[in-house]
Amino acid sequence: AEVADPAPEPQEPETTAAPRKPVAKKSSKGPDAAALTRAFRSKHQAVQTCFASHAASVQGSPQIEVEFSIDASGKLQRTVLYPAAVSGTALGACILKVAKGTRFPGQGEALTFKIPVTAKRI
Repeated sequence: AEVADPAPEPQEPETTAAPRKPVAKKSSKGPDAAALTRAFRSKHQAVQTCFASHAASVQGSPQIEVEFSIDASGKLQRTVLYPAAVSGTALGACILKVAKGTRFPGQGEALTFKIPVTAKRI
């Protein structure tokens, strides 16, 4: 059986203004990486169900990441699953469905950020 763990460690969100440059440590006005990670982590059980139901559709153990784009209020604008090879599988479709149902807290600015999804065999 596989156990999925969305974002074991918070990653700093990336802004859309600078190409893939991580945002500096949280300031009073900056993005709250921990809050963004917690929002997706709250979907842990659903992601775990995706792995339990669809892990056989994926070869090997790819490094999976979900890229989220949100507006200033936290409303989800776009989700992309990496690697692309996984996004075309039943597992990828399931994870994207869960990701699209995630509600993020407003950050005061539009953001694009990635959250890794890891799985461990138990």
